Amino acid sequence: MTIAIIGPEKFAFQDLVCVDLALTALANGPVALVPEQAGHEDATLSWPAEEGVPTATLEVQIKGAAGTFDMAMLAEHLLHYPDRAGKGSLLERLMDAEGRAALFVVSARCVDILTPLLLDRAPRALVEGREVTTAIAEALRTAVTAVGHKSLPKKPSKLKEARRLDAQALAARPLGDYARALCHLAIVEGQTAEVVEVRLHHELQRRRFDTLSIRGVLASLTDLLSSAKRSQTDVVPNMLRELESRAPQAVRPADYYDRGIETALFERLEDQRAVLLAGPPRAGKTWTARRIGGELQQLGFEVRSGSHIDEAERFLTDPIGAARLYILDDPLGAREPLPDASARLGALRQLIERLPPNRRIVAAQTESVLLQIRGAADLDDCSIGVRPWIAITPLAPEPAIAIWRAAAADQGIAKTAIDRVTKLIERNEQLREPGALAYLAQTFDGLPDNVGDAEILFQARSDAVDFARALAGISVGSRTMLSAAALATNPGQAAALPELAFIANGGTARPGFEPESYVISFGTDPRPVPTYLVPPQLADGQVLAVDDLQRRRVLEQSDSGLNFTHPYLRAGAQALLRPDIPGDLDRLVEQVERSLACVHSSTSLAAARNLRWLRAAVPAKARSSIFEIARNGVRSLFPATRDACFAFLVDMADELSPSQRDRLPGLADRVSIGLEDIDISNGIGFITDQPDMFAFASPLNEIQPYLSAIEAGEPLGLDLALGRRILLTLERHPDAMTAEACRRFLRADEAVIRAAAASAWLARPREGDEDIIEWLAHDFAPSISAAILNSVTDSWKELDASRRKELTEVLRAQATSPGCASVLLNRLVLFNRPEHYGDEPPWSLFADLMPTVVEHLPLSVSFQNGRLNAALDDALMALPAEALAPVVEAWAYRLQRRLPYRMLDEYELSVVEPLLAALRPDRRLPLLRDLLGVADTGARVVTMKWLIDHWDDLVADEHTLLSGSLAEGRDDARWLAATVLTRSEPPGRLVKQLGGDAELLEGTSEQIEAALGFELFAACIRTYRGDPQPLWWYAIHHSKNPTWPRIVRALARSSDHPLFGEAFVEIAAFGEKGELRDTVAALPDTALIQAFELLLQFKLGCTGFWRDKSWAHLLERAESAGLLDEMFDRIDAVSDGILEDLRDTLRWFGEGPYADRLIELYPRDTATLVDLRYMQDICDMLLKGEAGHEPTEPDIIALLLRAFIKNQVEKLEAEPCRLFKTWDILSDALKANGGDASLEVRIAAGRKAALERHQALRESHVDVTADIQLDGWIDQARQ
Repeated sequence: MTIAIIGPEKFAFQDLVCVDLALTALANGPVALVPEQAGHEDATLSWPAEEGVPTATLEVQIKGAAGTFDMAMLAEHLLHYPDRAGKGSLLERLMDAEGRAALFVVSARCVDILTPLLLDRAPRALVEGREVTTAIAEALRTAVTAVGHKSLPKKPSKLKEARRLDAQALAARPLGDYARALCHLAIVEGQTAEVVEVRLHHELQRRRFDTLSIRGVLASLTDLLSSAKRSQTDVVPNMLRELESRAPQAVRPADYYDRGIETALFERLEDQRAVLLAGPPRAGKTWTARRIGGELQQLGFEVRSGSHIDEAERFLTDPIGAARLYILDDPLGAREPLPDASARLGALRQLIERLPPNRRIVAAQTESVLLQIRGAADLDDCSIGVRPWIAITPLAPEPAIAIWRAAAADQGIAKTAIDRVTKLIERNEQLREPGALAYLAQTFDGLPDNVGDAEILFQARSDAVDFARALAGISVGSRTMLSAAALATNPGQAAALPELAFIANGGTARPGFEPESYVISFGTDPRPVPTYLVPPQLADGQVLAVDDLQRRRVLEQSDSGLNFTHPYLRAGAQALLRPDIPGDLDRLVEQVERSLACVHSSTSLAAARNLRWLRAAVPAKARSSIFEIARNGVRSLFPATRDACFAFLVDMADELSPSQRDRLPGLADRVSIGLEDIDISNGIGFITDQPDMFAFASPLNEIQPYLSAIEAGEPLGLDLALGRRILLTLERHPDAMTAEACRRFLRADEAVIRAAAASAWLARPREGDEDIIEWLAHDFAPSISAAILNSVTDSWKELDASRRKELTEVLRAQATSPGCASVLLNRLVLFNRPEHYGDEPPWSLFADLMPTVVEHLPLSVSFQNGRLNAALDDALMALPAEALAPVVEAWAYRLQRRLPYRMLDEYELSVVEPLLAALRPDRRLPLLRDLLGVADTGARVVTMKWLIDHWDDLVADEHTLLSGSLAEGRDDARWLAATVLTRSEPPGRLVKQLGGDAELLEGTSEQIEAALGFELFAACIRTYRGDPQPLWWYAIHHSKNPTWPRIVRALARSSDHPLFGEAFVEIAAFGEKGELRDTVAALPDTALIQAFELLLQFKLGCTGFWRDKSWAHLLERAESAGLLDEMFDRIDAVSDGILEDLRDTLRWFGEGPYADRLIELYPRDTATLVDLRYMQDICDMLLKGEAGHEPTEPDIIALLLRAFIKNQVEKLEAEPCRLFKTWDILSDALKANGGDASLEVRIAAGRKAALERHQALRESHVDVTADIQLDGWIDQARQ
């Protein structure tokens, strides 16, 4: 199987010329072409003798060098010899051989003297010859003479000498020989790979190949050329077979029988460009649509079919010059309306109304679905504008009988049964629908021998779901293959057998996905092309099932794979995927995920588009599984699949679980890729893990042939590879991007291509591009939003006011999509960063966009990194404050919406300061009232904090609001009060309201506690400290108010006070230099154990904060009080969680007896490190050869140390050390001496055990506020 569905970024010039020559020559009869034939030139074409015309041979030289092609170069090329030969040059063969000619295909331009040699006839006619002037012949002989007299190297090879002599001999030949050679020679100038490829696109489109398949066809043909070079065989037969196998299938059904309405339908289609067909299932809607399509295909229309209106829109509005028809099969749903059927109907109307003159559309829709969507009883009430739906009614008896007999014969039904049904058709109009007759033939073998007419009629009219279930019941293989085909195909998009095999049997492999997380690294091999490590195979039962399904005309084989023969049969297979038991859902999830993760990009994309009907196929409670599959699909290596999965999730955002919605912003970033993220290898375009930030861009003149072809409306298959190549150049030359080129690129499946096109187009001021702007406004891919924003900001100064307004509206429209909004936010908050948006960013654009962005962000997106705050601060300096009022209001409203779902941090809650800066008092007061009135205490205290800090900027009504909030009888009132009292400068009015005296905070600890009461006093201490959480989280702690440090110091010396522990730990953590030691010194002996436990738990729970002098003083006092042994017992129990290596003992207790005593608790660590140091010293002496000894070889020293370390490890395994870094020191010493893999494993095991003990002890620490509850505190997100 080949999966090279697209071409490389650039085909080889020589290969394209060979394909071009072969296809051109074939138009005039049989020809053979051998590339690089031994003893000949780059290509050799030969024609057989026929009708008196002798055989002919044309040798072709292909030269890709640019510049000028002159007579000297022609002479050099004519003097080209077979390998290792000194005679028999091309020039000699032209002079002497009959029936031979030469063609030079060059990229350069010919000088004037060579103009008569330009090709002006069919290549074969060169063998017959044409007149040339004596002047040209003389010029060539002169040039050959010059070659023959060129100086050779000092020691030339015999071959070079022989060729020089031959050139001299040829130069001596008569002028007539030169004229004879030249009359059989022609030149084609100005050819490049790009020019030839454009010509080939036109030729293959003339042969009715689908535009987007052309580069894949060219890739296959050039692959055949490579094989022919190796085998030295004629490539033409294989090329013809390849073209035949890949040729577009005839759209018209082979067994179609006219209804008598076809002429009227053609006339309507020509007049209105659209025909709408409706009828019951299997009435022949699709059959009739294909009949129309077949007729237009014969007239040169490119025909495609499918069920997605957006795909039809891209196909039909692509500004290519080719005539096109799209057949829409049940776009609104096959058996029941799709969830967004009304929107799809509106989109269909818009598409029909703007169809270009050379475009047509035929829609075939199940009548009952249409009536249900429109709430109508008759088709007459369902018209789309002036276009009615045409009812497809049963056939006349004669064509119905002909259809039945043909279908029955295919299924091998007995003649008596055929005749019986024939009579029934004559009598009963209900048995004259083409699909019902075909269905009856497919299922006739399931009827009993004594079947009655009523049963035959019932069988013909029964649901395709019943048929699918019946087939599934025949064998497990049938059910598996029907399911796999339903997942992997779309109307018009088949799936190859290996893809179906992978979906059915692929196991846990996901070759088409990138890992959940990975590190972008440079200098290593890039990610390879997606491929199956083991080629997927169908089981024997599945092979038989595929054969049976084809025999029954359920599936049909085309050049690209298998697909369903009819939409109704597809719907039946889809119904099989509805899970009945939990095990069914598990199997479905695996199959769907494999369908997305296969290695064929078109199959993967088809699977992504099928997620929409899959969502409806599973019960509501199981839909989260489908959404999870789509989330995984965003990891696809194929950009279009990634885009389709993300679009599905955004469209279904209201149905996602909270955790799935939370991931949308991250997924938006994942789909926002650039051209540098795309790799093209082996004909496959995929997302690389090594972005090429300096990707090579072709020179503009190289891609100009493509741009010219696009501008002229010529067929050009802009697949991912070619699109990337052209756009990399247009990124550097945006002036070369034309409106027609932009329109073409904006129809690409891959958002990365559309985004690059948008970026290049908007990089310059443009006019008359209303349709492009409208298209961009409705393209809700996050990468499009990012590209537009970056382009607009880069060119902002060059844009006039109307263009700025126009593009701002586009971005505002895109910001209504949650995925686009999150991507835009990530960039807008960087407006104040010169490295991103320069020194003068367009702040007015920021002000215009941000309200819409904030309003439509997923609730999971937070502002916790402070970037919005910083950007808004700068915006307020750059713009009038009122311009940013909508931004701040949107922030405040969003904050309130998020509170029930998330615990917000101080950055996101810090909306008060910008509110005060941007809004007038009358406009901000309702918002402040709302913010202080929310249920969440955290939001209330942060709002109160900022308002108190800006007390002097508030008006009287706002002062009253704060006073009233403090007076409310809410359970969390004390925390608002504590916030007020602990701010740097609490307003005297509010202090008096809370404590009865405006000067209260000047008093002693006892006075303040008495006035406030213990509960509020304790709340103040805890608010000031920021402990317990979430008081620290909300950043309301440690203000510059001098009262509370003074109160804490007093409480830390009052061991009998309930807040002593909290105050003591506060001094340990944040006290000034010497303050903790002084506090320890001030404590009574009775408080020493309590202080010790507080300090020990504090140290156990933190890194650093050694406080060695305070510890030493505490232990001194303990020793005096007879408490030292008790304390060291406690230290011994937990010190493994504090110490990492022995040096920490000095950091903890300082040098002295207490550190020595602590070291004694670690005999194994001490002995190991002492012995290791001693051994290293000995080895250093041996290495240097001290004391008169010869130096020992380093390898021997390393061997000795490894043996010693091994001995130490054995000792520690018997009696382990306590500190994990002791193991690290052994490991480092081992690595420095050659290493030992098995010993490293043992060291790692010992280290792991010590580290786990260390971490477990650290986690066992008890915080001083562990048992304290914040009474009255309300966390709205947890209610």
